[in-house]
Amino acid sequence: MRSPLFPVRARTSTGEIFPDWITLRLLNGLREVGLFGSGS
Repeated sequence: MRSPLFPVRARTSTGEIFPDWITLRLLNGLREVGLFGSGS
């Protein structure tokens, strides 16, 4: 399954944009939105 998590993680992996914990929170948010968006 394709998700925007990979590019986001690749960018944040360098720590230029957001720390790891923020990335994790963003990933969780995207997962919830995806589940609700396609689960409805």
